[in-house]
Amino acid sequence: MGLWVAMIVTTLLVVITGIIYFKPSLAWDFPPNAFNFNFEYLKGLGKGSATVLYLFLGYDQICYLGGEVRDPGRTIPRAVVYSVLAVAAIEVAMSIGFIGVIPWREAMTSQSIGSLFMERTYGAWAGQLLALLIIVTAFASIFALLLGYSRVPYAAAQDGVFFRWLGELHPDKAFPHRSLILVGTAAVLASFSVWSRWILALMAARILIQFLARTIGVIVLRRKNSGQVRPFSMWGYPLPAILSLTGYIYIFLTLGLNYILFGILTIAAGAAVFLAASWKQGNWPFHKATP
Repeated sequence: MGLWVAMIVTTLLVVITGIIYFKPSLAWDFPPNAFNFNFEYLKGLGKGSATVLYLFLGYDQICYLGGEVRDPGRTIPRAVVYSVLAVAAIEVAMSIGFIGVIPWREAMTSQSIGSLFMERTYGAWAGQLLALLIIVTAFASIFALLLGYSRVPYAAAQDGVFFRWLGELHPDKAFPHRSLILVGTAAVLASFSVWSRWILALMAARILIQFLARTIGVIVLRRKNSGQVRPFSMWGYPLPAILSLTGYIYIFLTLGLNYILFGILTIAAGAAVFLAASWKQGNWPFHKATP
């Protein structure tokens, strides 16, 4: 609760400050040919969208905790929709606030735009205070993400497609402690690398493994199991699914060859491990047909 309050305070502080000191002349100072829709523009837009997409990660944490929430058929879709709308509103408000105070040319080269933003409006002490609040907020974000993502290796182990050693719960607290240690260690190791490269690499892998796969999965599930009870439905189906597939493919193809290959190699490695486990356990696609 305390971490959530710190995040809300940090967000409101930045948004309210941006409203008070907003300068339209700075915010709407577009560079020449800003809306020249050529190949380079579309390529840059797609690559930039991958970074923005990364900022929304966490909206689906409730999906990893589906077995631990009340009335998941009602709770999960509402949590996802409300999270996406809230994060979108916050990101737009903060971004416009930043460029309404700091010229975009200066903001592009800033290593800590939030601290510079507060320093420019209130003074050096405010920049230092926001830097501290950002650290607390980042910790809150990582804390929540680790708790959610630790359920993924745990669930895979429970299904027999990952190391069974990870499919254990803490004897007293009943949370996947081994999986949490694995995910936390991987996060620590990744923090020593260049974060911008990791973001694009992770997005390349997640677009193939998660975003495209689950969108296609929804379509396949609806076609093959039309009579299955579904506690919630997709508004405007199949248009949202088609738009999602188009957007994800577009972003993936603009990431660059190295990241595209990383995504392909990641899903290929996962498929190889899955097939090896399935062969050993006699599961699909190697199981024998039942008479």
